[in-house]
Amino acid sequence: MLMIRLARFGKKKQPFYRVVVNEKQNPPTSKVVEYLGTYNPKSKELIYDKDRVAHWLKTGACYSRTVGMILVKEGLLKKEDLPKLYTVEKKRKPKKEVPEEQAQPAATEVPVEPTAA
Repeated sequence: MLMIRLARFGKKKQPFYRVVVNEKQNPPTSKVVEYLGTYNPKSKELIYDKDRVAHWLKTGACYSRTVGMILVKEGLLKKEDLPKLYTVEKKRKPKKEVPEEQAQPAATEVPVEPTAA
Protein backbone atom coordinates (compact mmCIF):
# COMPACT_ATOMS: atom_id res chain seq x y z
CA MET A 1 0.00 0.00 0.00
CA LEU A 2 1.33 3.42 -0.92
CA MET A 3 1.53 6.18 1.64
CA ILE A 4 2.11 9.94 1.49
CA ARG A 5 4.31 10.95 4.40
CA LEU A 6 7.21 13.10 5.53
CA ALA A 7 10.84 11.97 5.28
CA ARG A 8 13.14 13.85 7.65
CA PHE A 9 16.31 15.42 6.34
CA GLY A 10 18.46 18.28 7.58
CA LYS A 11 20.92 18.77 10.40
CA LYS A 12 20.45 18.13 14.07
CA LYS A 13 17.88 20.54 15.55
CA GLN A 14 17.23 21.93 12.05
CA PRO A 15 14.53 19.64 10.68
CA PHE A 16 13.59 19.70 7.04
CA TYR A 17 11.10 17.30 5.50
CA ARG A 18 10.34 15.99 2.03
CA VAL A 19 6.80 14.98 1.19
CA VAL A 20 7.21 11.56 -0.40
CA VAL A 21 5.16 8.64 -1.70
CA ASN A 22 6.47 5.17 -0.94
CA GLU A 23 5.42 1.78 0.39
CA LYS A 24 3.97 1.81 3.89
CA GLN A 25 6.26 -0.93 5.24
CA ASN A 26 9.43 0.74 3.90
CA PRO A 27 11.26 3.42 5.91
CA PRO A 28 10.49 6.99 4.75
CA THR A 29 14.05 7.64 3.56
CA SER A 30 14.29 4.42 1.52
CA LYS A 31 13.63 4.16 -2.21
CA VAL A 32 10.83 6.59 -3.02
CA VAL A 33 8.14 6.28 -5.68
CA GLU A 34 7.83 10.06 -6.09
CA TYR A 35 8.84 13.29 -4.36
CA LEU A 36 5.86 15.62 -3.98
CA GLY A 37 7.42 18.59 -2.25
CA THR A 38 9.16 19.95 0.85
CA TYR A 39 8.11 21.19 4.28
CA ASN A 40 10.08 23.39 6.66
CA PRO A 41 8.48 23.29 10.14
CA LYS A 42 10.54 26.20 11.48
CA SER A 43 9.19 28.68 8.94
CA LYS A 44 5.97 26.69 8.24
CA GLU A 45 6.86 26.83 4.54
CA LEU A 46 5.27 24.13 2.38
CA ILE A 47 6.13 23.72 -1.29
CA TYR A 48 4.36 20.90 -3.11
CA ASP A 49 2.72 19.92 -6.40
CA LYS A 50 -1.06 20.05 -5.86
CA ASP A 51 -1.84 18.10 -9.01
CA ARG A 52 0.40 15.17 -8.05
CA VAL A 53 -0.93 15.07 -4.47
CA ALA A 54 -4.50 15.03 -5.79
CA HIS A 55 -3.52 12.28 -8.25
CA TRP A 56 -2.10 10.05 -5.49
CA LEU A 57 -5.11 10.65 -3.26
CA LYS A 58 -7.44 9.61 -6.11
CA THR A 59 -5.43 6.46 -6.78
CA GLY A 60 -5.92 5.38 -3.16
CA ALA A 61 -2.69 6.35 -1.43
CA CYS A 62 -3.05 6.81 2.32
CA TYR A 63 -1.50 9.68 4.23
CA SER A 64 0.07 10.06 7.64
CA ARG A 65 -1.53 12.08 10.43
CA THR A 66 0.83 15.02 9.94
CA VAL A 67 0.39 15.10 6.17
CA GLY A 68 -3.38 14.86 6.63
CA MET A 69 -3.44 17.90 8.90
CA ILE A 70 -1.19 19.83 6.50
CA LEU A 71 -3.49 18.99 3.58
CA VAL A 72 -6.50 20.17 5.60
CA LYS A 73 -4.76 23.53 6.18
CA GLU A 74 -3.96 23.77 2.47
CA GLY A 75 -7.56 22.99 1.50
CA LEU A 76 -7.01 19.68 -0.34
CA LEU A 77 -8.88 17.69 2.30
CA LYS A 78 -11.77 18.44 4.62
CA LYS A 79 -11.39 17.86 8.33
CA GLU A 80 -14.50 15.65 8.27
CA ASP A 81 -12.77 13.34 5.75
CA LEU A 82 -9.91 12.55 8.15
CA PRO A 83 -10.14 9.36 10.21
CA LYS A 84 -11.27 9.91 13.80
CA LEU A 85 -7.88 8.72 15.04
CA TYR A 86 -6.23 11.67 13.28
CA THR A 87 -8.42 14.33 14.89
CA VAL A 88 -7.75 14.03 18.60
CA GLU A 89 -9.44 16.61 20.75
CA LYS A 90 -7.58 17.92 23.74
CA LYS A 91 -8.67 16.35 27.00
CA ARG A 92 -9.43 18.79 29.75
CA LYS A 93 -9.91 18.03 33.36
CA PRO A 94 -13.49 18.52 34.53
CA LYS A 95 -14.04 21.42 36.85
CA LYS A 96 -14.38 20.54 40.49
CA GLU A 97 -17.86 21.05 41.81
CA VAL A 98 -17.92 23.31 44.84
CA PRO A 99 -20.74 22.85 47.38
CA GLU A 100 -23.26 25.67 47.29
CA GLU A 101 -22.48 26.70 50.87
CA GLN A 102 -18.88 27.48 49.96
CA ALA A 103 -19.60 28.87 46.51
CA GLN A 104 -21.67 31.83 47.71
CA PRO A 105 -20.24 33.99 50.50
CA ALA A 106 -22.67 34.78 53.25
CA ALA A 107 -23.87 38.38 52.76
CA THR A 108 -25.84 38.49 56.00
CA GLU A 109 -22.81 38.38 58.27
CA VAL A 110 -21.74 41.77 59.62
CA PRO A 111 -18.07 42.28 60.34
CA VAL A 112 -17.37 42.79 64.05
CA GLU A 113 -15.34 45.87 64.95
CA PRO A 114 -12.71 45.45 67.64
CA THR A 115 -13.48 47.35 70.85
CA ALA A 116 -10.92 49.51 72.55
CA ALA A 117 -10.11 48.35 76.08
